[in-house]
Amino acid sequence: MSYAIEWIWPVAAISALTLMTVPWVGAMLALVVVLLVAVALLVALVGAIVATPFLLARAVRRRRRSGRALPAYTAQATVRRASLLTAAGRQAAAPEAPGALVR
Repeated sequence: MSYAIEWIWPVAAISALTLMTVPWVGAMLALVVVLLVAVALLVALVGAIVATPFLLARAVRRRRRSGRALPAYTAQATVRRASLLTAAGRQAAAPEAPGALVR
């Protein structure tokens, strides 16, 4: 059984700290770490941008194939809710109460 994996992290940490004591080597090491993190973030961003259309199309395709598309009454309810947001829609839907203030 090899313990190389268990011992590599402390050795790497001590080596990095030792290299950081030399100013220009420490600066180069810090720059390399920052650049690697930036490249990793860019790769993740590009992956998300490339994957988004595929995942969206797959979700829509699955939704259509499953037969769970939104029923027509849902669209009608959405239109009704939108009309209630307008002043005319609220006035038409509100019951007349005696003594109610009318704007």
